Amino acid sequence: MKLPCAALHLVSCLALMTGCVKMESSSPEEALTPELKAGWVTNCAGPEFRRFGGSGPGPDRPVFRVGAQLVFAVPRSYQPYAARIDHEPGECRKISDLPSSYYLGFVFAGSWSGGYRREDVPLVSDHSQPDQVGVMITRESPFTRSAKEQREVEQMLQKERLRDLHGVAREIAGLTCIVPQVPYYGWVFCSGTPSGDPRPVTLQFLQTNAQFVLIMVDYDSSRYGGVHVFCKALTSDISHWRNIDDEMWRLLADWKVLPLTESQTGPRF
Repeated sequence: MKLPCAALHLVSCLALMTGCVKMESSSPEEALTPELKAGWVTNCAGPEFRRFGGSGPGPDRPVFRVGAQLVFAVPRSYQPYAARIDHEPGECRKISDLPSSYYLGFVFAGSWSGGYRREDVPLVSDHSQPDQVGVMITRESPFTRSAKEQREVEQMLQKERLRDLHGVAREIAGLTCIVPQVPYYGWVFCSGTPSGDPRPVTLQFLQTNAQFVLIMVDYDSSRYGGVHVFCKALTSDISHWRNIDDEMWRLLADWKVLPLTESQTGPRF
């Protein structure tokens, strides 16, 4: 399964399970603050920003605008990051003054794996923390396919994977998965239906050892007018994919910002 360009870039970045920003060695880059490198705007003030604490977004709620209308205020503890900002905006008194980013990334943690022995945790991409989830969402164009058409496309892709991987179809944890018969392929490719969204979720997982699997979720969602989701996590069982997905959407709903003074022309998600 081919990942989109943004997701391919994030595979190595999110492997560390931390919000990370590409670092350059040039002098202008070295002059930027860590906040600007992470896409944070810190000089905003006014009625629309007071709700986030202090005279601006506040140290705990950096505000990000993904595309034109999708805005999130993410607590600092979730290590949020977006596209690098070269300089603070000259004036930032309204949500619309925030620079727009193509993506938003963050990290959250769960406790689905229960008790485990530290020595059983595999080393994945130089760092592993069970149930710590790295997420990237990007703003996508409005969907042109219906939920039915999207499912038909996924069924077609499943048939291609069966052929290409010489695999067999199995039901695993509420997912339809293609299990490769060729030992070379360690990844298992799956699809299923997430909570509250008729469009299928696609994911792949790798059984890293007897105790843990590495999950990568990658799919388009109709929520918020259309977004693409990529997340990665190490957890004890593939069945936790739904816990991860549900918690991600719950957090985004909590962080969603509706501008106070700007009218919403579309439906409120």
